[in-house]
Amino acid sequence: MSGLYVSKDDLKKLSETARQELLALCIPGLRYKEDEFPDGENTGVAVDLSSGQAIELVKGLSDKSRTALVHAIKILETADQNSKVGVWCGDIAKKMNIEVEDLRGVWSGLTRRTRRVTNNPEARLIHWLNWDYDREDYFGFIHPTTVSNLKRALDM
Repeated sequence: MSGLYVSKDDLKKLSETARQELLALCIPGLRYKEDEFPDGENTGVAVDLSSGQAIELVKGLSDKSRTALVHAIKILETADQNSKVGVWCGDIAKKMNIEVEDLRGVWSGLTRRTRRVTNNPEARLIHWLNWDYDREDYFGFIHPTTVSNLKRALDM
């Protein structure tokens, strides 16, 4: 799989038009706005968890967090080749028969665990992008190595 990594800081350096065009290539319909996540709420990148870190992360997960993670990985596995690096929050919620808002605690809990496991205060298991106005949903990226290691840790 090939790809391009652009940090949030580098993305900010681009013109609004360039940001929109770049993101539209990756995820049709996604729009980027700097003010969507005030106070640095959307900082950090999706981490590359080692096998041991993935095992530590899934140890003691609540049923809801484990289920959300399993659904995220399954969605990634069945996604077409162009969207294999990320997942829509709404798709996970739909699989769980809940509302997107009901996953808020799951994501914050997984972020706290990821930061503890990696000893990195900026680490994120899923790097959520800004709100997609066309789809009315969030799109999140998960590092491919992390996905592989989580699959093993979750016995998938």
